[in-house]
Amino acid sequence: MTEQELLHYAPHLPRVAGLESEYGIYAPTMPSVSDFQLSDPNLKIIIDNMHNLHGGSVIPNILGYSAFGRVYEDVGRHIEHATNEYIDYASLAYAKTGADLRLVDAVQCYLQQLERTDGHSPATYALLPIRSSDGFGNFWGGVHINLAMPRSGFNRILGNEAKSGITQNGLPIELVSFASFLVCSAITMGKGALRADDGKFNVCPPERLQATYKLVGGGTTSSRPLVNSRDEPHADKNVHARLHIISQDVHTRPLTTALQLSVLSAMLRTIEIGKPLEYNLDLGELGFIRTIARLASMHHMDEQTVYSPKGTASMTIFELFARNIEQLRILAHTEGFPAQEVSALEIAYDAINLYLNGDINNTKVRVLMPWVYRKLAIDRSGLTGRPLKSEEVEELKAIDRTFDSYLIKPDKIVVGAELQRVRTPKVVEIANKEILTPPTNTRADIRAKFIASIPEHAKNPRISWSQGYYDEEDRRITWACSDPRGLSN
Repeated sequence: MTEQELLHYAPHLPRVAGLESEYGIYAPTMPSVSDFQLSDPNLKIIIDNMHNLHGGSVIPNILGYSAFGRVYEDVGRHIEHATNEYIDYASLAYAKTGADLRLVDAVQCYLQQLERTDGHSPATYALLPIRSSDGFGNFWGGVHINLAMPRSGFNRILGNEAKSGITQNGLPIELVSFASFLVCSAITMGKGALRADDGKFNVCPPERLQATYKLVGGGTTSSRPLVNSRDEPHADKNVHARLHIISQDVHTRPLTTALQLSVLSAMLRTIEIGKPLEYNLDLGELGFIRTIARLASMHHMDEQTVYSPKGTASMTIFELFARNIEQLRILAHTEGFPAQEVSALEIAYDAINLYLNGDINNTKVRVLMPWVYRKLAIDRSGLTGRPLKSEEVEELKAIDRTFDSYLIKPDKIVVGAELQRVRTPKVVEIANKEILTPPTNTRADIRAKFIASIPEHAKNPRISWSQGYYDEEDRRITWACSDPRGLSN
């Protein structure tokens, strides 16, 4: 398919997406993850032992493969997992959850080896999941979103091919529209964080948004751009581009993640078809980043305001998001967006308006805006205006754990086992013991509960979920897909 044909069908074709999840390994006895990361030589031992998964690596930094994707060592010697690519975002979200569980198994397996060879106790080390923070409240890791799109639309976002005009500050409308939406959606749909200030617990925007230092850039470790220009397409590079986003916070419930991806994909379609959304933060780059910094430092997000492009009226971030969702919803129906995006926008539209009308107990609000229930729980606890007692701090930590991003908490899995090889070309079910083997001293009921929680539609092999075989030559799981074009919806 040429790019011209791709653009013609852009409003209707499902979008390929994948997630990259970062992890760290830390010692619970040490207060700072970064201190351990930089100083403890045993971290290198653990990561080097990970290279022994499947008897070695195909690519130097590949640590191994799971049924959900590949595990590799990223910059800074931290562990990262990249999911397989999906066109069904519910399946993608569940694949990420499965990868979390699988990686905990693998790490615990090598910690056991460490105990046998070096005398270190497995209890000394633990996997630090992407949603966690160290003893100082600093968040570690994150989730990167990869979305496929036509190359021309990708260039418009980067400001290389402005089609809809230039703002008064010299930035392409497509860039400002997209960046504005990213900020609104990251704050509205992100998990956020609980922070203690002067004895008060408040909700702050996601860490990834707080670490944004510029609008567009190619580096993910130093410049921390809102929109990343790094392009590593896994398809025809003359037609497709890969949009790599690090500012969004998708380490949430699987359904919330699926909603976030669907809404974001719909937003990209507005640029691809030449109908970008009304931009809400019409600022130069420096002013834009200052706005983000101000929003990131606020204590009560629902009390913060931003200004409309003309500067004549003010509104909250959530009112801006509601306006964007309403525009997207109309375009999705008139332009014929894929069904999963239309459904997601309907849920988002209902949820944001329920929130604005004060109905924060609605299930849709809880799914769309994970941080709302955290804040609600804190407000009801009455822990304001005085120093926190130790038991109150523990209570708040328990509240935080209640809003866990995983269906099954990884810390319940005590030990793990390597992913067993499956001989080509045998096709197996993902729940088959040859793919996921609960060790004898692992709670098998946890594994069974996770498998049972996968929705029926996510088990459909058409969307690359339930069937696959182990390719001896490539040393990786290959999925059987009845629609190789990936165009089914």
